[in-house]
Amino acid sequence: MFHNLRIHFTKLYVCTTGAFFLCVLLGGFLLFSNQINTKAKEELLSQMNLVKNYLLDNSSISHRWIANFEHKNGLILSIEDNGIPLLYEGTSDFKTPRATLIKKMETIAEQNGLTLHSYPLFSESEEPLAPIFISGEHGERFYGSAFMVLHTDSWQSVILLKDITKLQTQKLFFLFLLLGIGIIGISLFYWISYHITGKMLQPLEENYKKQTDFIAAASHELKSPLAVIRTSISEVRKEVTKEGLHPLSIMDSETVRMARLIDDLLLLASSNTHTWNLTQERIDTDSLLIDTFDSFEGLFHNNNRTLILSLPEDPLPIINGDKIRCSQILSILLDNALTYTPESSTVILSGKRSTMPKETLSLPKLSYTKKHSTPALVLFVSDNGNGISKEQQPLIFDRFYQTDASHTKKDHFGLGLSIAKELMELHHGELRYCTSESGGACFECYFPLEC
Repeated sequence: MFHNLRIHFTKLYVCTTGAFFLCVLLGGFLLFSNQINTKAKEELLSQMNLVKNYLLDNSSISHRWIANFEHKNGLILSIEDNGIPLLYEGTSDFKTPRATLIKKMETIAEQNGLTLHSYPLFSESEEPLAPIFISGEHGERFYGSAFMVLHTDSWQSVILLKDITKLQTQKLFFLFLLLGIGIIGISLFYWISYHITGKMLQPLEENYKKQTDFIAAASHELKSPLAVIRTSISEVRKEVTKEGLHPLSIMDSETVRMARLIDDLLLLASSNTHTWNLTQERIDTDSLLIDTFDSFEGLFHNNNRTLILSLPEDPLPIINGDKIRCSQILSILLDNALTYTPESSTVILSGKRSTMPKETLSLPKLSYTKKHSTPALVLFVSDNGNGISKEQQPLIFDRFYQTDASHTKKDHFGLGLSIAKELMELHHGELRYCTSESGGACFECYFPLEC
């Protein structure tokens, strides 16, 4: 119990702290990415100004200058003089053809209202196109822009494409670096929180263990006095008059009730300390149901109730488990049915082949997937009584919980179903409640079968 609680607290701490940590890392990455993009755009604008000044200051355009400018700045530079492209093939070695990239940029410029192949009609056309992201056919990345340079009797259109593929690689590297830091950080958070929660829960665990040990010790110590009291009552009965038998009967019934409570407390103490031992054996399910039926049939008859055993024509499958504990589970369920169903009610004890419920996750040596359900044996104890209300159903397996809030059923302490559920879990099975076809209560015991 405390181990699961420790894991839950650790996960809660890691989820909250880890989420904040990841948000910080994500913010850092976005800031880094934005700075790189801003710097690349500023460099492109600066290079556009250099080209514009060169064209304004020089009446002729040198191919050597263009080649040096492209190589130095990692650019593709395309210039048209009065709508006629310069006969320059460029020095770039991109996989996507140079002409394809330039054509793509021309299309984008036209879509943004900048026509590069004719003299501009408005002065606004001299304004450069803001840097735009474009991609090549083979994964290259560019920031592109276009502008026009106007002279008195001529004009020139310019396209600039700045290679930012390396910048994208830097961002990707930085992203993986942050992911690595995030994984290491969350792992460190998990380790720290696991040890901190362990220290926090240690006093509670020690107190809980002391309480469990006290219950077990006190229960053991009370068993002997109760046995002496019952023996003494039996002896006194032989010597008292008929009128004195009634008080002795009350004393004896209360002693039996107290002994039952002590037995339940001992079982729970064993469960809390994980000292329950199961004697694994192959159990003939038909024989188990028949023996249980024989043990309770007379008791049901004496209390004006009917117990029916319903077995299929084919023998039920063999299960692995502790026969005494399995019998105890069925006894708890039948005893509850006997106690809480009204007189003249009918209780049915039955079984059939089925599959484990989908919510069952932990089944050693058995694999459950959505495609292949784990085969199981289901034992049913159902009645035609009043059933259990929807509000109470989630609570019926809690310790000391009783559906009878007035506690008029003095033979029960609200421990039976919790014990049965824990015994089922020891068998790697599951105990479930559902409403029977007649509207009464139905308990299903799922025992996994070997594949």
